[in-house]
Amino acid sequence: MNFGRWALVGLLIAGCSQTPAGQASATPTPPPSASASSAPAPASPVAVPPNGPYAAALDAGIGGIEAKTGLTYSAGTCGAGQSCLGAPQVFGNTGAGGYDAAYVQMAYATAGSGSCFAYVYFAAGFWNYLQPVVCPNESGYNPVLGASDHVVVPGSCANVRLNPGFSSKILACLKDGTVVSIDSDAPRYVDQHIWWSINGHQGWMAHDSLITQSR
Repeated sequence: MNFGRWALVGLLIAGCSQTPAGQASATPTPPPSASASSAPAPASPVAVPPNGPYAAALDAGIGGIEAKTGLTYSAGTCGAGQSCLGAPQVFGNTGAGGYDAAYVQMAYATAGSGSCFAYVYFAAGFWNYLQPVVCPNESGYNPVLGASDHVVVPGSCANVRLNPGFSSKILACLKDGTVVSIDSDAPRYVDQHIWWSINGHQGWMAHDSLITQSR
């Protein structure tokens, strides 16, 4: 027997079964398992923007009050015993530039009846609402044009400034619980805060010092 010839045949057969270097194997890869673990996760609910942006002051106010109450605004009337939001009104500057700020007041009906207030401001081309949005049980604890309000700075006092903005001159510092009168001048948005004219143009106070969420 010619062992050299058989050795050559064996080498040729082995060479045909090898995959050349750098080339993927022709053996097909089995498809991924269709088990539950590889199934796509269900889509998450679309999150409601926390405070905007909105195209108009009214839209921002409605969005804020809807988020506060969990109810959806409807232009229709409420039926007997039905919880709903309705009759929105906007007060302040509702333009689209400068230092525009305003608030939206909306009727809020549940077991009783009342109003909710969302304070809104214009910045970077859109309207947004501030936290907190409030549905107060009594008046005098959130700024409303032409009405009385309480200063809310427990254990401290709040600055009254000559003009809106933290760089403006301080004219006075009013203690917690002081009752002030909100002027009819529209609020302004300066230094990332809403400001209110008080006490017959005595000066301007930051919104944070004039609102409480618990009343």
